[in-house]
Amino acid sequence: MRHSLLILVLATPLFASAADPVYPDWWIDQDVVESDAQPPATTDPGYDTWMQANYAPALVGQAKHMAEAAYLTMEAAVPGTAGTEIASMIAGFSTAPEDNYVPLNLGQLKFIAEPFYNIFHAANFPVVLADGTVIANGQYPWNPATPVGDNYAPANLGQLKYVFSFDLTDWPPEGWPPPTAPVPLERSYVYLTEPAVSYTVVGATVDLEALAAFVGDTVDNVEFFVDAGSLGTGDTSSPYEDSWTPGSAGTYTLNAVATATGAATVTSGSVVVMVEADSDTDGLGDAWETSTGITSPTDESDGDGLLASDEYGGGYDPNVKDHPLVKLQLYGVSI
Repeated sequence: MRHSLLILVLATPLFASAADPVYPDWWIDQDVVESDAQPPATTDPGYDTWMQANYAPALVGQAKHMAEAAYLTMEAAVPGTAGTEIASMIAGFSTAPEDNYVPLNLGQLKFIAEPFYNIFHAANFPVVLADGTVIANGQYPWNPATPVGDNYAPANLGQLKYVFSFDLTDWPPEGWPPPTAPVPLERSYVYLTEPAVSYTVVGATVDLEALAAFVGDTVDNVEFFVDAGSLGTGDTSSPYEDSWTPGSAGTYTLNAVATATGAATVTSGSVVVMVEADSDTDGLGDAWETSTGITSPTDESDGDGLLASDEYGGGYDPNVKDHPLVKLQLYGVSI
């Protein structure tokens, strides 16, 4: 996917407040960061390392995942309140690796973030960022008077996180959207919102969940697939759910197919899950235990606040104090 560039530049590259940094609740709810993982306090010995990690380059796929998570949070509060501009953008995201595993530049970041600020301002919704910064109505967290060429500069993770650190707790404001301004769906879609793990073991239950909608029709069912094999009769009520228990080790590709009442279908993007043998039945894969030297699911010897079971499921290194940053997940639809 190609993003046009805005004549903008970010004013604040990171969580720059002297107060302890805090992630918005919706980041945790939508699995943008590992559950219950807040960043270290400014007095924590790991704070400097965490801050330095924010200067790592961001990827286009990470920005798409952040936008997807914000959109799903807004739609979960009241369907339709995110508006057509955001819905159309999310539905048009490419899932091709060559479009996602590439560096994000500042212009692309602003292009993806601007529709959210536009809808907040249209709804007179107070925009407060994680560091307490209040974005006035009609304004953005960047300078609109920057030369075009500066937008080709690479964006880092801290900038991505800062721009999308707005609080959605009270979304939508009362009376939004107004009755005279309906927000029709412009494109049919189905999105996988779970599984929440990248790694699991043979015999463990993996929960699956999806959201779906059709233009001019209703959803009849959503069916889940593992390596193109159906898990059975599709779920007929939202949120659409199923579960999968892998019977053998390997790499599996999961997706969902939504079917409309009129028989039209739409297919979600894919999620890859690694499954390992677990001879001691502790929930940690044998190969992972051998490679990391960690054998207890409650181990937290690296001091980053995550148990080994969380590190394993999220695909993190249990021997490195690495508070999770934005995870790269490639969401989209293929029709």
